[in-house]
Amino acid sequence: MLSLNRPKFLSHVHLGNYILFQRVKSSKSPGCPYDLHFSPAYDENDSAGLHRRLDFILRSDAKQIDTIESTKSFHALAITIGSHQPLFLQNNLVTLYARFGDLVSANQVFDEMPERNIASWNSIIAAHARHGFVDEAWELLSLMMVNGFMPNQFTLGSVLPLCCASFSLANAVQLHGLMVKTGLSGEMHAGTALLGVLVKYGCLDDVLNLFDEISQRSVVTWNVVISGFAEHGLSKEAGMLFRELMRSEDIRPSESSFVAAITACRQMQGVELGEQIHGLLVKFGGMFYVVIANAVADMYAKFMAFGSAETVFDEMLVRDSISWNTLIMSFLKKGRDDKALELFLKMLNEGFRPSQGTFSMVLSSCARTGNLDYGRSVHGKSIKANFEDDPYVVSAIIALYAKCDHLIEALKAFRGRPEKGVVHWNALMHGAEYAGTTAVNTTYKGDDNLSLQELMGEMMKSDVSPNEYTFSYFLSRSSMTSPENGLQILSQIIKRGLLKDPYVSSLIVSMFAKKGLISDAYSLAGGTSGHSSPIAWNVIAGILNRSGNYDQAYNLLSGLAHLDAVSWNIIISACSRSKKFSEAFECFHRMQKTGTQADNYTFTSLLSICSEVCNLGTGQAIHGYMLKTNYEQCDVLVLNVLMNTYAKCGALDGCIKVFDSIPQKNVVSWTVLISAFGLHGQAMQAIKSFKEMKLQGVEPDHVTLLAALSACRHAGLVEEGLSLFQNMKSFFGLDPEMEHLVCVVDLLCKNGNAEEAEKVIKSMPFGTNPVLWRTFLAGCGVKCCC
Repeated sequence: MLSLNRPKFLSHVHLGNYILFQRVKSSKSPGCPYDLHFSPAYDENDSAGLHRRLDFILRSDAKQIDTIESTKSFHALAITIGSHQPLFLQNNLVTLYARFGDLVSANQVFDEMPERNIASWNSIIAAHARHGFVDEAWELLSLMMVNGFMPNQFTLGSVLPLCCASFSLANAVQLHGLMVKTGLSGEMHAGTALLGVLVKYGCLDDVLNLFDEISQRSVVTWNVVISGFAEHGLSKEAGMLFRELMRSEDIRPSESSFVAAITACRQMQGVELGEQIHGLLVKFGGMFYVVIANAVADMYAKFMAFGSAETVFDEMLVRDSISWNTLIMSFLKKGRDDKALELFLKMLNEGFRPSQGTFSMVLSSCARTGNLDYGRSVHGKSIKANFEDDPYVVSAIIALYAKCDHLIEALKAFRGRPEKGVVHWNALMHGAEYAGTTAVNTTYKGDDNLSLQELMGEMMKSDVSPNEYTFSYFLSRSSMTSPENGLQILSQIIKRGLLKDPYVSSLIVSMFAKKGLISDAYSLAGGTSGHSSPIAWNVIAGILNRSGNYDQAYNLLSGLAHLDAVSWNIIISACSRSKKFSEAFECFHRMQKTGTQADNYTFTSLLSICSEVCNLGTGQAIHGYMLKTNYEQCDVLVLNVLMNTYAKCGALDGCIKVFDSIPQKNVVSWTVLISAFGLHGQAMQAIKSFKEMKLQGVEPDHVTLLAALSACRHAGLVEEGLSLFQNMKSFFGLDPEMEHLVCVVDLLCKNGNAEEAEKVIKSMPFGTNPVLWRTFLAGCGVKCCC
């Protein structure tokens, strides 16, 4: 008789009309309240028959064995019945022990098996693979073949995929060869898992070969290949595979298929394919899946199409934290800090949890806008969200208080860190410099403050090694880059192997070039970037371009084999500044042929040429290209230049339409509009726009007032012009400059108010300037030879 402790899994096991086991109340042991007896219908000595009954239990009611205790009870019962246990029973015991994490017992059962079949090997390999013992699983596979068992479809299709993600490339190549040798190279599950390994190591040619070998592909197979190509930057190939999947009649794309395709779109230079996939998702109802909608919104944000990203967000029936985080970060990237902070607060009110990345960016936004009160609130909410130990959130908090000139609170946050990492030191130094603080005390002890240079030394003494951001920060500060300091910093950079960092090396090149050491800058650029990266060369060319050496800048970059968007922009700008307008547009066409996407700097240079030569047709063509390639990425600067182009080319209506399309108009936008009205003889409309600008809360500057005065001068509006001039100081807080005085004197003289003009000249501190009297005489119709 076998006594077991409440074998629950046996209480419902029946065979026909007979119960296999009976429970009898035990009086022998309080720790084992039930004794288990064999039913009278069965012979207790018939071990083979009883093992068959146990097999039946496993086949029909195995779910009752749901704990490690019930598994051990079952195993104990099998041992008690007889020493010779069926192979099927032993294989299942291996699987059961592995299911509950007891690999020691699983290995013991496997080792004590007198004979094994391929299912035995599959069970023990799966046990190790499922618990992450990949090397042991691979060793068992080799041992399996040594013992004369070749892997079958279950080994390759169900067992090995569990450990393929941790395989080395050598393992993957061997496995592929084994699959070919056994005739299982087309097996779907193992092939898909192996595809993932090959994708991981970038063997994309082998991926395509194996993909072609798999005769029956699942949607997972397609997804692995599409996402793999997208991750390695082959977005066009990923898009082609997605199109092929869409044309397949046997397989329907899943959520992951669309996410993989959208990921591929993010790597492309245009948003066109992404828009097509978005339309397809809308057509078939795919936007109801929140993971897909999040991917689409993130794609639009990547292409700076923030309006489209917001539309996707607004149309989502179900949102999660990722949805909110994506949109908030989109507005922050766009510079709409007010909207981002509003959404952040709404997200919290609706019970969603921001990520640490969102907290970091929102805190950085508060620091950038000087919104300390909101920043304090976000700081408190980050503590409630248990992010007070996140290094990036803490660094954002330190930078917030430092940049808002609350250095004591920044130091409290800094000092409160038990282990200060490089991000914390960087945040403290950057924030202190942003606030204009030249010295800080990191210890609160004594009155001795450290300069920022000394702070870096203190940082290195604390066993925290500066990184590329630390050195980039110091190199970007002109006060830190004297020849002596520059050489010291350079030696530290070389010592730490950071000279190959593109940004660091470009700053060093810039330091040498600004000091006039052009030959050293050339040598350093050639040694750090070679011919593969144009970043350092861009720095030198940019300095040459700004200093008026346009031909040198053009020749320097034209000789490079690889140019990026910055390189092309410098070349186009150099051509524009040197009045080589045709060459500028030729360079733009070459830029397009290389697949480099134009940006705001490109459009600004080209539109400036159009306005200078009054070429309306070309300006309209550029405007159309901007609309086609994504108008939403154009910032207010390039739109102001576009307005100016239309105005100077005589297309006032085009100027007004562009003005109306600017979501956040700045003082330059209003100035260009006022100047455009004045240039086209609509002075009253110019004055009206000037007043409307004031009502909108935009304060005019000297250029705005000059544009308004010029409009009055062209239309002969003496009273309005003189009123504007007289109110410059009292109403607008601006001191009149020479240009304003010349404009008013010309206005008064040409309209018969010479005496008033003379009074104005004599009332100004620079009234003796010959330019004023020349303007006075010319306005009165008197020829002069001065």
